[in-house]
Amino acid sequence: MLLVGLLAHGSTPAPTSASTPKPASTAIAQCTLVYSPSITLSYRPEQQAKLTIRRDRQPSKVTLGSFEFQALYHQEPGRGQSVKLIVTPIVKPGVNNLPIATQSYQLPTGQALRNQFGMGQGFTGANSVFNPKDFSELRYSCVSSS
Repeated sequence: MLLVGLLAHGSTPAPTSASTPKPASTAIAQCTLVYSPSITLSYRPEQQAKLTIRRDRQPSKVTLGSFEFQALYHQEPGRGQSVKLIVTPIVKPGVNNLPIATQSYQLPTGQALRNQFGMGQGFTGANSVFNPKDFSELRYSCVSSS
């Protein structure tokens, strides 16, 4: 009877937190990473991973071998948006190690990342970072989801 009364008067019950789904954070890009333990040996990737960059402003991180790869999305109203990629060698676990490579991709508000390189190399192109401490290498490229 309550439901009939609500429908007849044009109102609906307020949604509860349990019934309201959280909005999904939108994926804007995906990065493919390949870790090679030594550049002096023939190419045999020890580990591979994929990392999704989302609009939720939470850093995305993955650790492969002796590297940590981090992607950050940032947007400011009226100032545009950016994606920053950071590669840090893990010299000592648990210690704040310094990055050895960073890249920033800045865009006007409302414009999507654009894949500009062929052969699946997306908007970053093919990148390679060398760790002189242990002769390892991390290769990566990121492809826009749009």
